[in-house]
Amino acid sequence: MNEIITELLNKLFSYLAIVSIALSLLIIIAKFSVNKSPSVQGKFFQIISENSIILAWSIASLATLGSLFYSEVSKFIPCTYCWYERILMYPLVLILGVGIIKKDENAWMYGAPLSVAGIIISIYHYQLQMFPDQNSNSCSGEVSCAGKWISEFGFVTMPFMAFSTFLLISVLLLVSRK
Repeated sequence: MNEIITELLNKLFSYLAIVSIALSLLIIIAKFSVNKSPSVQGKFFQIISENSIILAWSIASLATLGSLFYSEVSKFIPCTYCWYERILMYPLVLILGVGIIKKDENAWMYGAPLSVAGIIISIYHYQLQMFPDQNSNSCSGEVSCAGKWISEFGFVTMPFMAFSTFLLISVLLLVSRK
């Protein structure tokens, strides 16, 4: 039963990763092309920016639950870089949650450094998987950082999912700035 659920989640999270990147691009395009007229782009951007911290918290929460499912239920053992990505993702749930509760308009400042660092680490991790013949001394442990627990559509792996998540969170946090 766990294998069936894992396969379904692999597909779901893979689609969400692709949608996250597309949504990140749409938000960036809307940010730079919005004028003061009440256009569809303007309304889209306004809705996103007004709810960006809640959206970022929701995405970080889903990513946290997903990573816990993979390690605790599916028994995927995280590699060194997976741990680094988790170390940057998990606090976002708490930091952004507290920001929402306290109605802190500056919550983006506390989360943005973690999500931007997550982008950098997940890009490096992803390229280790795509080009596994590299000698990476920074990844030592019982699980190879070049190994792939998930490979959907020929390019979506866990680091790709982490990248897309950190990217969308970063974009949401940066558009939330007042």
